Amino acid sequence: MTRSPCSAMVSAVAVLTLGAVAPAPAAADPSPAPCSGADAAVALVHDLASTPDVWSDLRADLTGAGFCTVPVTWGEPAGTDVPVPLAGLRGVDAGARDLADALDELCGQRSQCTVDVVAHGAGSLVTQRYL
Repeated sequence: MTRSPCSAMVSAVAVLTLGAVAPAPAAADPSPAPCSGADAAVALVHDLASTPDVWSDLRADLTGAGFCTVPVTWGEPAGTDVPVPLAGLRGVDAGARDLADALDELCGQRSQCTVDVVAHGAGSLVTQRYL
């Protein structure tokens, strides 16, 4: 079986395109703790192959109603993975660790912390695994 030069070029263009549309790694939030003045927070856990952006409308509604909302990104590709602009790709166990890290950061500076979790699709499996 011979491979045409055109197929190799298409593969190279696909790899370059994926690299061009992939987001830069998220920078750490400079604030010490989100929701530091709130008694309770709502963590929003997205579905498989998604991003926290899917929560923008609900987040705006909850924030408008006085809730502190924290979208949780889980399962982002690791540094050695092919960069894609989606999260939720590394599996439930990795997602549970990401959720644990996000909740530790959220509650780390408080003696008492209450977090309600709203999860969608595979995000509910991540939440269940965390629990």
